[in-house]
Amino acid sequence: MKRRDFLKTSAALAASSAVLGRKAFGAIPPSVYKRPVHFVYGIGNNAVLDNTDAAIQSALAAVTNGVTCLCPFFLNSSDPTSNPAFTNMINWVQANNIVITPAVGLTAQGNTLNNATNIAIAEGYLPLGPHIRLENLSGYFQNPNGEADVKGFINNCIGMGFSKIMLNPWPVDANGNYMTFTANQMDNIDSTFQNVNPNTWVINSSVVSNILALDPTIKTLVNYESPGPQQTIAAMTKSQQENVFTTTIDDLATYPSSDHLFWAPPFTKSYNPLDEGTWTWIAGQLSNSQ
Repeated sequence: MKRRDFLKTSAALAASSAVLGRKAFGAIPPSVYKRPVHFVYGIGNNAVLDNTDAAIQSALAAVTNGVTCLCPFFLNSSDPTSNPAFTNMINWVQANNIVITPAVGLTAQGNTLNNATNIAIAEGYLPLGPHIRLENLSGYFQNPNGEADVKGFINNCIGMGFSKIMLNPWPVDANGNYMTFTANQMDNIDSTFQNVNPNTWVINSSVVSNILALDPTIKTLVNYESPGPQQTIAAMTKSQQENVFTTTIDDLATYPSSDHLFWAPPFTKSYNPLDEGTWTWIAGQLSNSQ
């Protein structure tokens, strides 16, 4: 048995049975998150990467059997499918059967998630499919409107037709309490985005344990926070960068497949692997995830 194949408490087992009873294991094809990339192409109405569409497409195409999901692709972009600046990339990604998980949510302090602006942004994402990512959820959870704000927006997303909702991250309050959700909300929450420990570059095992106790079917994409840790990695030598990623990949391999963890390497303005010269190596690692 692998060292992370921890024994669940009786409470966790009870939660597991309840969740499995209402959300079938096969509800989300495992292939959707098999080879994901933390990819930020557009913020607002502008593309933010300094590479051409052709260079990006060539890079993504280098992954054997293909990248399966780009998260978030768009961040707070209003009606991106009507923006001609995005048409080329959207068409290419969709033609290559890559799932787009666009995101909505600003810095939480002094803001709410469930507001008319964010609802309009979410509605503009609907042509891209049923996936959406909700940003800064712990921050919104810890603001005055807190739990009601987060759950209200999730309910609105479900009402619009989103059925594959990604939590970034799973919301935790200031006392370390993890938000729980109704059965209907859980039916439409399929994944969570969690960062490694920026001091060790390994997975936060306690976070994984806590999330799986609430929903053992959740898919967790393992990444590096932007901009902070991603900028730290970018300042390293190419060899050091690859060592950081190797540390995470090796640690992930110690978890059982039943934990549904997937490495999501960064491809953002904070850490652009084409500029850093590490994309070929990263693509090779993703290609190994068959």
